[in-house]
Amino acid sequence: MKKISLIALNKPGLASALATVQDLLQINSDFDIKIYSKNDRDKGELASNHKLVCFSKIDDFLKELWQESDAIIWFCATGIVVRKIAGLLNSKTTDPAVLVMNFERTQVIPLLSSHLGGAAELAQSLKLIKTDLNVFTTTGTDSLGVFAFDSFAKDYGFEILNIENLAKVSNSLINNEPVNLITYPAVIDLVHSLGLDVDNIKAYNLCADLTQINKDYPTVITSPFEFFEEQENFCHLLNIKIKPVNLGIGLNRDTSASELERDIKDFLYKNNLNLDDIKVFASFEAKSDEKGLIELAHKYNKNLLFFNKEQINALEQEFSESKATKFFEIKGVAEPSAVLASEFKTLFIKKHIYKNITIAAAF
Repeated sequence: MKKISLIALNKPGLASALATVQDLLQINSDFDIKIYSKNDRDKGELASNHKLVCFSKIDDFLKELWQESDAIIWFCATGIVVRKIAGLLNSKTTDPAVLVMNFERTQVIPLLSSHLGGAAELAQSLKLIKTDLNVFTTTGTDSLGVFAFDSFAKDYGFEILNIENLAKVSNSLINNEPVNLITYPAVIDLVHSLGLDVDNIKAYNLCADLTQINKDYPTVITSPFEFFEEQENFCHLLNIKIKPVNLGIGLNRDTSASELERDIKDFLYKNNLNLDDIKVFASFEAKSDEKGLIELAHKYNKNLLFFNKEQINALEQEFSESKATKFFEIKGVAEPSAVLASEFKTLFIKKHIYKNITIAAAF
């Protein structure tokens, strides 16, 4: 969240907006803040870190403001806000966060884009600065303390591919009805640690036998892959894509950047992965001077990480047989390097062997 717009329709609203600017800058001094005020005021009284825009008719600029703002805070009646923004609503994945605050700055409503847009998070951050501020939350999951998969996805940088199915999953959780969760063990452990109610969640390992799943239950699949074809087989399927993915790369001496690029793109294509989702190329420290690997990482702006013998051999996982065991006395290169580079230490694609390269993927 970077650009925040504050809208005031009268003098009390402007006074509240000016005070809120100082709170926002305590949260993040880099916020780009603009105040839109129907009340004319000497601009010389404003601090240099925010800008005042005076207007006579809000409809003249609201559409443009809507498109350029990450968050909009209104200081007026909620009914006015609802009427003004109704025609601008598009999607919870693209609409800005909208908050409404009273003149006394004692109450704030995260009205729109509470989770994905960050309205709820911004409201709670303001409360930390102004402790007498009450956050009036109407989102069902927040009100009841129920796990919210959209907040989970946002917090970990994952992508919800079909947001239209989120409501069914959330409503089932609110109603204490069963929901399937299909993912990897590390993610199952994570959501349980974050407070997901285990009583109504049927958790399944994505790599295990899934034939016994009741497909009439709303289902969440969390994986680096996209599962559009499977949507037809489930009553309601929410597909959350895990990002980023890291590649472990083993390579023979002096392998060219062009050969690396060709084989990596082939690996990604065959496994339905995107180059944009890759954050790190990882390998064994003996490969740290490979010009082809360095050149390719620079070309696509990928981080390069190299791991030593002790780090690789300290991993407890079992990996595919590797020639590196013979030459370097290590468990492998591609698979353990991918795991070491990744947050969840989950190898989801074992190594593919090309002429001079081995590639594996982990998250």
